[in-house]
Amino acid sequence: MSNELGMRLSAKDVLEKFIGEGNISYIAHINTSNLLDNKSYSGAYKSILLGNNSDYFLTKYLGVNANQDIESYKWKLNKQYNAPRNFVIDCDAHAFDLIPNESMYIKVSNNSTNSLFEAIILP
Repeated sequence: MSNELGMRLSAKDVLEKFIGEGNISYIAHINTSNLLDNKSYSGAYKSILLGNNSDYFLTKYLGVNANQDIESYKWKLNKQYNAPRNFVIDCDAHAFDLIPNESMYIKVSNNSTNSLFEAIILP
């Protein structure tokens, strides 16, 4: 997003770019977004992001900022968007002083990039 350049990219555009370059990408803290609100986004747009009985969808990984929200979002998304996905408990800190209360932890077997990717892909 760049207000200075007068340009904004959608989540779809950003995810397609990152995934196209071979990166693991996800929508952060979906439990605090209005993405699933039927009034905010079209069904076609949400289907591309979240899947809908289709092989093409962009979010195999989703972030939530509260562990207790994972099961309800798994149920909601599996019911509406029949697509497998993994969840990451992510940080929702918007200021440096919030980091101690809003940290993101990923447990890996050793200090390597491959271990990090494996922890996200196979939680």
